[in-house]
Amino acid sequence: MGRPKTDKIDIADYLAIEQEDNLRYEFHEGKLFAMAGGSLNHSDICLNISSELRSKLRKKNKSCKAFNSEMKIEVVPGGKYLYPDAGVSCPDHKESSHLKGAITNPRLVVEVISPSSSVYDQNTKFRLYFSMPSVKEYLIISQDEPAVRLYRRHGSGDLFGVHTAEGLESSIELASIEVTIPLADIYYGIGFTAAK
Repeated sequence: MGRPKTDKIDIADYLAIEQEDNLRYEFHEGKLFAMAGGSLNHSDICLNISSELRSKLRKKNKSCKAFNSEMKIEVVPGGKYLYPDAGVSCPDHKESSHLKGAITNPRLVVEVISPSSSVYDQNTKFRLYFSMPSVKEYLIISQDEPAVRLYRRHGSGDLFGVHTAEGLESSIELASIEVTIPLADIYYGIGFTAAK
């Protein structure tokens, strides 16, 4: 996440700037933060996880719906809007009454992290996503090695379990949507640079 683009602005200005600049910005109570461009690995992993979620949900014929990084999530009506890398809303997408194109009911949220986004994704976004009662799981995917970390909410409170999977032979169970995804599918076509 970049530095704020401007001083405090309102939602209408936010949308106008996003359209005019042809860029995506996260909106935090009047401040804009430009979304940085991703690496090739980041882009490929985002496509892989979005495709896997969509394919598995389609096969299960569930009412849940996968989404990609173009979807805004309304964390605070009129105040905070984020762009995750992927996710699932259930049932279907519930659109915000405050901002067209933003949803209010993500059940699973996915972020593909890099060294520059790691702290923001694992701290700030963790708190923001889990401030939403609809969010049951938050999947963090490394782009530098085949490793994922899943935070799962227990019940309706703030008690969380952490589940990890490492290596292309592993899988991660996404209990909130009753889907298991092999890491080999998340990292399909990804080449990793060996540590020196």
